[in-house]
Amino acid sequence: MLAGFVNHGYKIGGFKAYITSDVLIGAGLSSSAVYETLIGNILSGLYNDMSVSAEEIAIIGQFAENVYFGKPCGLMDQMACSVGNLVHVDLTADYASIPEEMKKVAAFFGKEVLLGLSIDDILDNISKLRELAGDRGVLRTIHFIRENERVQKEVAALSNEDIEVFLKNVKASGNSSYKYLQNVYSNADVQHQNVSIALAISEDFLGDNGVCRVHGGGFAGTIQTFVKKAKFYEGDIRDRAFMDSVFEKEDIDGVIHFAASSQVGESMKDPLKYYSNNLCGTEVLLESMVAHGIDKIVFSSTAATYGEPESIPILETDRTLPTNCYGETKLSMEKMFKWTSKAHNLRFVSL
Repeated sequence: MLAGFVNHGYKIGGFKAYITSDVLIGAGLSSSAVYETLIGNILSGLYNDMSVSAEEIAIIGQFAENVYFGKPCGLMDQMACSVGNLVHVDLTADYASIPEEMKKVAAFFGKEVLLGLSIDDILDNISKLRELAGDRGVLRTIHFIRENERVQKEVAALSNEDIEVFLKNVKASGNSSYKYLQNVYSNADVQHQNVSIALAISEDFLGDNGVCRVHGGGFAGTIQTFVKKAKFYEGDIRDRAFMDSVFEKEDIDGVIHFAASSQVGESMKDPLKYYSNNLCGTEVLLESMVAHGIDKIVFSSTAATYGEPESIPILETDRTLPTNCYGETKLSMEKMFKWTSKAHNLRFVSL
């Protein structure tokens, strides 16, 4: 971390610190990333007037892991800890297997990396490559080569303002990630495929009006969605008149709720803000939905509803006992959906 700070042009120095933590046991936050974020914030505060951004601390943390610990991690753990609002499990083995298998294929051609190889190089030697790197290594190599080609097509499409060609390549890229790169779920836990479920629901919801794909390094986290025809309204879900006006102007079948405040630390400092936006806002939203006959909602919930997990992985049937205001409001929102469902036949799912 110190070397990273120096490389980024920041000051460093020594300090004495007593460290304790309220990071949830088994919450999916990397312990090394938590420590890196802590050290980064101490150095920022003591020697740099708190001028080092959360994103920079995350990047320096990744540098420390890659260079000094030798762990081939991406930025997700560090961003989760430094920037917040993300939860990540230990998927080091899954991430590490991708470059490891690709490098086996590259080594066959006397290279360190795949860059410069063509699809013909792979197909002409596919039998030997399957023996050397395994079928998954070959499939991942095909993804890498084709993906580089798709990136050029996507750049050209955006430059030409050809959204159809761009989306066609985004969809092809996502399909390749699923089938060839195989980074949508972990083979170590095939019974839990959150990203796969999100992709399936999104594809069904979008139809021909957009495309979706796994986002970032994959195996967990988020998906990326492009909607062709979408109209943007800026407002507050606590404003009943605003919600009514949107539902009256548009032919809406269902709602996807991403409008909650979602910072754990902030929720403990300003709980009333979270009760106002999350609970009061959801109440107004549901009242307007019921009044306009909209009976479907997908809710973006959080693992914070479970509090300290009794076992890992957390199951949907596990008891819920939030340890912060953010998790408490999200749990209360889920209960609001349940009782509204019983009274007004609302169809809802919490993810």
